[in-house]
Amino acid sequence: MIAYRSDWPETGLSNPSAPVSEIPLLETRNAKWVCSANDERSGMTFRLFAVLNEFETGFYKMPSWELRMEVLYPDGTPAPLSSGALQEFITTSLHWITSRLSVQSAYISAKLVADEPLGVELLGRGFEVVECRCLYKCRVGDLIVSSPSHVGSEINYLSLAQLPTESHSHYQEQIIDICNESFQTGSSRHYIDPHLTRQISGLEYILSVMRLNFKTVAPDCFLLAVDESAGAIAGFTVIGKKPSLVEKTYTQLLSAVRSSYRGSGIYRGLTRFLAYTFPADAFLLNVTHIQNKSIQRAYQDSGRKHLANTVVVRKYFGNSYFSS
Repeated sequence: MIAYRSDWPETGLSNPSAPVSEIPLLETRNAKWVCSANDERSGMTFRLFAVLNEFETGFYKMPSWELRMEVLYPDGTPAPLSSGALQEFITTSLHWITSRLSVQSAYISAKLVADEPLGVELLGRGFEVVECRCLYKCRVGDLIVSSPSHVGSEINYLSLAQLPTESHSHYQEQIIDICNESFQTGSSRHYIDPHLTRQISGLEYILSVMRLNFKTVAPDCFLLAVDESAGAIAGFTVIGKKPSLVEKTYTQLLSAVRSSYRGSGIYRGLTRFLAYTFPADAFLLNVTHIQNKSIQRAYQDSGRKHLANTVVVRKYFGNSYFSS
């Protein structure tokens, strides 16, 4: 059997469809609302999930649902994503799910390729594009790790795990300071979607995510560039392995360089340290935004390969903005 997921680039897959054994299928226990159907004539199975994003629900004080779709079909099935049975399923199941979620105020979103079946249907139903994402992928062993240049300082690359435990809070505070400096503006929906920004700023979202990372991400996944002469973090990157990612795939959850160190090769140095720290046969998934041409050039120069472009579409059901 072959499987397709509507969020396939976001899971780190290299192609829209792959053998079932290679795709992390969604588990129904993680979804509040599930629609499924079988097309006996073609042997295809369709499933549409509405999964509650617990972090965003708690952060924005409003139910935040994410839509994802799976299609299972026999190997050799002609044009499975163009199937009339699939289109009928999407239309019927979306009506069923959204009619239930729209009873009360709710924020419903999906990350997908815009011209694939679920994206076409959602855009036709009034969902709006609130983020345009650009994804890159490569093997860790294929990263191009040119030597960084350091201007007037001695930079040491190490993980938080290599530092004394009693000093972790000190370095975490510096990471928060760099985030405060670096993420005043952004291109994600948390910065540009008025249904979110009128409630809480994008910067506050980033800071809350980072504080959550301190609790859930292992210290050896916080890679730091430390200026020994100043006793300060010059830059950092946080490497994560989300449950939704395919096996042996990591992603850079957040990276930033302090403004006074930009242009001195700090990010290249962090990439070099990453390449020497993580398994060479693992994969690295990076996400940026269509507008960010400079980081896309940096990704290409470091050996990362363009995987796909995705959009985040959303619809807000409610008569007013989120309550304070």
